[in-house]
Amino acid sequence: MLNAINRAISSSVAIELDYTTRSSEEPRAYLIHPEALVVYEGSIYIAGYRADIPDQTDPRSRALHFFKMDRVSRAKPTSRCFDKREESVSSLLSDSITLYRSIAAPRRYRIRVSPERVKWACEKPFHPGQKVRVQADGSAILDIERAWDNEMIPQVLALGSAAKLLEPEDVRVRLAEEARAILAQYEPRRKKKTPRRKPVAK
Repeated sequence: MLNAINRAISSSVAIELDYTTRSSEEPRAYLIHPEALVVYEGSIYIAGYRADIPDQTDPRSRALHFFKMDRVSRAKPTSRCFDKREESVSSLLSDSITLYRSIAAPRRYRIRVSPERVKWACEKPFHPGQKVRVQADGSAILDIERAWDNEMIPQVLALGSAAKLLEPEDVRVRLAEEARAILAQYEPRRKKKTPRRKPVAK
């Protein structure tokens, strides 16, 4: 199967896939334009664009999708050729720390990391393109020019109080809401006091 997919990629030929997503139990048929094979965390993925969406203005047709080989039950090259996209898959993933890819443009992040976690943040970067500015108090500011919200938010939450997001502002609001929701999970529930009944005079 992998050899057939490789040949389809090199020949720019569309592939019919039977693929089971994480949220479904049965495979579904897809028609894709495969661009590359990507290895991520020990698994192989087919990177490609959906060709089975009639409306090509649909955002899903412009988004790069990743199909995990472990979930592919059938891959059949077709006779339909396609033109590869101008921007390569490796270039598209240069702003990502995972295989996540959004249609929305990536944006700038600034994060302050407390002194005790600066070494960790440098050894295990938030983002491959981050720039670290160590401050006089031992903390550090991480400047990340292009990042995705859905990748960065879990990273910031993972450091807890050791990380403070400085921008973007709307994500600060989202983090505050998430922090309140987390706190609510651990706050002891107050038992409702049952009002005492007044004795009935006989």
